[in-house]
Amino acid sequence: MEIVKYRNGKSSAAALTQGIGATSQRDRFHIVQDDFLDDWKDLQSKTKTVNRMVKNGPLIGGAVRLAFEMSVRQVDWFFTSDRGSQDRDLDLVERSFNNLSHSWNDHISDAMLMPFYGWVTFSNQYERVGPDLLWRKFKFLQHDTHQWWNFSDDGGLESLQQTPYLWADPIPVDRLLIYRLRNNGGNPEGESILRPAWIPFYYGSSLEEVRAIGYERHAAGMPKVRMPMGADGSTGSDDLAQAKQIGRNIRVDEQGAVIIPPPLGEGEHMAWDVDLMSAGNAQVFMALNSTIGEYDQKVLMSVLAQFIILAINGVGSQAKAETDVSFFTMAVDAVADSIGETFTKYAVDRLLKLNGRETGHIKLEHSPAGDVDTDTFIELIKATGGKVNWTPEDEIQLRSVFGMPEKTVEEIEEVEDENEQKRQAMARQFNDDDDDVDQNTAMYASAPDNAPDAYQRRRMERSWLKTMEKYLKSQKNRAIKGAKEL
Repeated sequence: MEIVKYRNGKSSAAALTQGIGATSQRDRFHIVQDDFLDDWKDLQSKTKTVNRMVKNGPLIGGAVRLAFEMSVRQVDWFFTSDRGSQDRDLDLVERSFNNLSHSWNDHISDAMLMPFYGWVTFSNQYERVGPDLLWRKFKFLQHDTHQWWNFSDDGGLESLQQTPYLWADPIPVDRLLIYRLRNNGGNPEGESILRPAWIPFYYGSSLEEVRAIGYERHAAGMPKVRMPMGADGSTGSDDLAQAKQIGRNIRVDEQGAVIIPPPLGEGEHMAWDVDLMSAGNAQVFMALNSTIGEYDQKVLMSVLAQFIILAINGVGSQAKAETDVSFFTMAVDAVADSIGETFTKYAVDRLLKLNGRETGHIKLEHSPAGDVDTDTFIELIKATGGKVNWTPEDEIQLRSVFGMPEKTVEEIEEVEDENEQKRQAMARQFNDDDDDVDQNTAMYASAPDNAPDAYQRRRMERSWLKTMEKYLKSQKNRAIKGAKEL
């Protein structure tokens, strides 16, 4: 290998174990600035902008947020182990999960803010139960409590600094659980799905204010106040202030009225005169409605939720609606995948490590998000018949898809054991009742499916198939990754 000398005198071989280069994020005084718009430039500005969009926008904060959250909350979550259901580490993780002081749905509800802000932060707390450390809670840390991030020299995240009156000391990264949407150059704040929606949201909300003012003026009319002869219309005069007050106070309601003082002399020119003028053409407001609707559609399109506008307007083909829903379901499923992978790496593995266990073999997985085409599953089962060796995990997935009562792996295996014992008892009874067993019966009794160790054989076969499936999947991912790099 050719050795290259750097300006600091170190060789390229010695520097292989050190980080090199910089990410695209700009860290100035602990504040990550990765956007050119002031509304999205830093953590505080981004939080205020998303708060405005989520809490003030009926489409985003109401329809889109509920669609994301409800879709993921209907997902079934479960832990799996590469070592099988008898793995004692799996029992530790499930006991820890059941020890949480809050429900999993509450955690998911907070975690589903991740697509909108780009990230969600939790601090983890443990509890000693017997010889084991178990999860106690995952405390949600509000976005507006984040002050800055602390990074190491190589760009890795070290800790989170909250506002001093909440938590003066930085919270170390090993006590944090951070869900984020997209890596975005190592930025712990990820990337919000609302960023592309900001421009249409901004213009749409601005036009809504113009439309509201226009409707009021068009309904009530534009006040016109003619000051009486001799009145002082100069800036700061009492007469001008009184005229402005009359114009501002005109409202069309049960209290609406204007009191005109009596004339000071002969002639109408000596009295105050108030009139209402037309505020404009009604066609202008119709054009505003259409423009605002276009902006709303662009907002929904940027978050793959354009099917909502079809439901509102009742216009569009069924095929287009199904396609839109399909894309949205894919997005929701991807968010659920991100939650599962992050929780596996930064919650499950940490728990196992703290208890002195090996890591990397237990995962948090979930059933498909959104509505699943059950007819497809039925046709699959009919086509495969007895050609597929269904595992307990497969049955759990099928029960979730068809809305059947939930069962654990242990309960399913217990039922299989009981059925196997019944089959063996019937085989023994058959052999005892007939001493003259013909050749066909003998062959049936000695067949692999009816052997004394048939159940153990099937379990070994399922374990082997699962291992092969994992291996083939990893090879497939490597092939896809290699193709993309080429």
